[in-house]
Amino acid sequence: GNFGNWQQMVGDQTGDDVFSGQDTGAQNSQEPKPYKRLVLKTSGSKKSESLDSKNDGFFQEDDDESLNGDNLSDTTGEISDKSVDGKTSKPKKIPKAHWKSEHRKYLRNTGQAYVSHVDAKVCRARRLQPPCSESCRLRCFEKFSEEHRQTLFNEYWDLGDIEQQRIYIAQNMDDVRPVYRYAISNRLPNIAFHLKDERGNKRRVCKVFFLNTLDVNSGVVSRLQRKMREAEFTFADLRGKHAKHSRGKRKKD
Repeated sequence: GNFGNWQQMVGDQTGDDVFSGQDTGAQNSQEPKPYKRLVLKTSGSKKSESLDSKNDGFFQEDDDESLNGDNLSDTTGEISDKSVDGKTSKPKKIPKAHWKSEHRKYLRNTGQAYVSHVDAKVCRARRLQPPCSESCRLRCFEKFSEEHRQTLFNEYWDLGDIEQQRIYIAQNMDDVRPVYRYAISNRLPNIAFHLKDERGNKRRVCKVFFLNTLDVNSGVVSRLQRKMREAEFTFADLRGKHAKHSRGKRKKD
């Protein structure tokens, strides 16, 4: 008697016939929904794996539309950034004109005053320097007027490019082989400097007159002379364009 009353009470509350297994309630009349297709997103491998599982904190619901090729293009792009050995390569930045370093380089190459990057030193602007003294053997100060020297100065610094300036200097330098010299000598040959006069003819000048007319130091000439004798010589500025240096592994003590 008590068991029959308990069966009738449970059947009235749930609307189910617990012993027959038939669903008579309104809440359980619908068929169970299938699990939605889920995508597992991992941060380490940058890959997407399709899984059929319940919604969890590590999963995110994804419809069939999100599995097309358009939405997977971003993942492909990230993978393509990796090199063959699996290490990520840092993208090379293209210099822009508004950068401070590029603006400083422009001022330096055009002969204007600028502030150095290392010690914040104010470097003076380039200007025409006095000619050689009257004791000069070549008498350079008599060959060129001050107006023409100023024209040569402007012609050099208006190039605004270190490669073109190196070519300009190299075109006005010639090696001079002395008549008598030792058989074995490591000394570099002498250099004869030239500048074009008002008629366009090359006239030989002394080193002091050449450097003071262009307002460059002797190191520019000596470095260019040394580099021009190398096998793989180029006028281009290769500073900052070398390959990655191999530091090697440190030995443990």
